[in-house]
Amino acid sequence: MRTKRVLQAICMMVVFVAFSISFGIQGANAQDSDTRGVPHLKNKKTGHPKIHARLFELHEMAKKNPGGVRALAREKDVRLSGPEHAPNRVKVSVLLQPGRTPRSIDSNQLRDLGADQIILGDNTMEMEVPLTALDRIADQVDGILLINVPNYFVPSSFQSEGVTLTGASQYHSLGYRGAGVKVAIIDDGFKGLSDAINNGDLPAGFVGVDCTVRPCVSSTFESGETGSHGTAVAEIVYDMAPGATFYLIKISTSGELKLAKDYAKGQVIKIVNLSGGFFNENFYDGQCYNDNSVCTVNDAYNNGILWVNAMGNHAQRHYQATFTEATLTHNGKPWHAVQGSSIDIPITANSGEFIELYLTWDAWPMTTEDYDLHLFNSSGVEQGTPHCQDKKWASLRWINSTCPVLFLPSPK
Repeated sequence: MRTKRVLQAICMMVVFVAFSISFGIQGANAQDSDTRGVPHLKNKKTGHPKIHARLFELHEMAKKNPGGVRALAREKDVRLSGPEHAPNRVKVSVLLQPGRTPRSIDSNQLRDLGADQIILGDNTMEMEVPLTALDRIADQVDGILLINVPNYFVPSSFQSEGVTLTGASQYHSLGYRGAGVKVAIIDDGFKGLSDAINNGDLPAGFVGVDCTVRPCVSSTFESGETGSHGTAVAEIVYDMAPGATFYLIKISTSGELKLAKDYAKGQVIKIVNLSGGFFNENFYDGQCYNDNSVCTVNDAYNNGILWVNAMGNHAQRHYQATFTEATLTHNGKPWHAVQGSSIDIPITANSGEFIELYLTWDAWPMTTEDYDLHLFNSSGVEQGTPHCQDKKWASLRWINSTCPVLFLPSPK
């Protein structure tokens, strides 16, 4: 008898009423096979048991049609590391087998296979590798359990009302302006810093640090920046503490967040702001698994750092329920009954819009249970194909469609 798990699904999108689509959640181990009324489902694809499906598709494309890699990477939301004319490298997160540590992995062998920019965790490694070498790394390097897409940083929305709401101006008038205090702003983009400084929105004497390379290096962020979220956040903090010393630290993944935290510790920075987060690193219950961002923040706290983090920005894009079997099934698996006999969770989007869907359930950190997430258009035609690894990674799923639509999974 299957345990009824609590499921959480998060939809990351800007909603516009254009055409209707919906997604449904499918469980495992049903005995019947009634498929009446179930929308048309695509067949699951096969891949490599140690390589996440999105990475494996890119790996295959890199071998057969290198010119198509960059377009496919954009479609699959995988961030490549190579130059525009040679997009053949990618950042990956490597989960090690139980009992193995990064120090026990043959780093020389990894480098011989093209790995570089290696970050060491407790039971994970983050690195940059050639797409064409993914299968050889998975097959030849002893101790690897899974090569995954890194957990990418997701910026949160922002609004500068802190000075008014907190009455900070009264403290400013008394001379409490943050002098002598170091504050780190960790984010994924600092475009427009010169304009912000010229407009008086930021101090000229900030310290810029880029942790998207290993090791972290000094940076003025004058070129190559595509996002300005970090700049806007820094302006808000500057409103609150105009006398503080500002450290602007750029990251893009949870592994790089660990580097930024270590940098803050080394510089004796006692206040850190992170206006964003990472999805599906746990059951959203604050647990530290596999060197996730919770582990990073816990270590910062234990070393005397006040960590200020955004939260709650996606509450209206979240669905949670205990899995309830519907009467409809597919291939012996029951659908989740959302309400009554309905198996759909409706959403709307514009054609060409990018959608991200995340699914997790309360069986962390690993499970053999199998839940799928399927996405359909208003005609009942599936818009993406769920992918599975081997059974221990049965919860690793993602969906892609021509919308494009993407489901980003996480190991359980």
